Amino acid sequence: DKVVSAKIKKHLNIEFSVPKGYEVAAQKENFMWIRKETPLISQGILIYKTSYTDDSTFTRAAIVTARDSVTKQYIPGPLDGSYMTTMKDYPPLTKEVDFLGNYAMETRGLWRVEGDFMGGPFLSYTLLVPNKKEVICLEGYVYAPNYKKRNYLREMEAILYSYRSE
Repeated sequence: DKVVSAKIKKHLNIEFSVPKGYEVAAQKENFMWIRKETPLISQGILIYKTSYTDDSTFTRAAIVTARDSVTKQYIPGPLDGSYMTTMKDYPPLTKEVDFLGNYAMETRGLWRVEGDFMGGPFLSYTLLVPNKKEVICLEGYVYAPNYKKRNYLREMEAILYSYRSE
């Protein structure tokens, strides 16, 4: 979708190949939420930037804290006062990866909606952009009750890997 890709480029100065069917759900300073809604499933991409301060940014605890802060603020649930958060019962798994030539931490886990009964898997890459001294988090999530989520999450991973910066 060239329109959505152009909005990401203009707002965050990064490039993504976004398939048709996605739309910009929210846009704030250093943040975008892109999603595809169908009657049966929901897939979303979160992109947010922060300043790089030190290596503690790449610990599991820091990644989950940053994620929960962003999702509480910008990703509302269907009921008043509900919001997306990381499921703490099953702590996310993290590992160091080379993400398109950038140092990154891959995080895989489960999300849920505080105050409701929604949830599903997510995948995120927290990467260091060395020249700019900033951290970019790219995340994909899936909500697909009654369906296997593997292929939907793989689609999110493919979209995330289309990331390009200047």
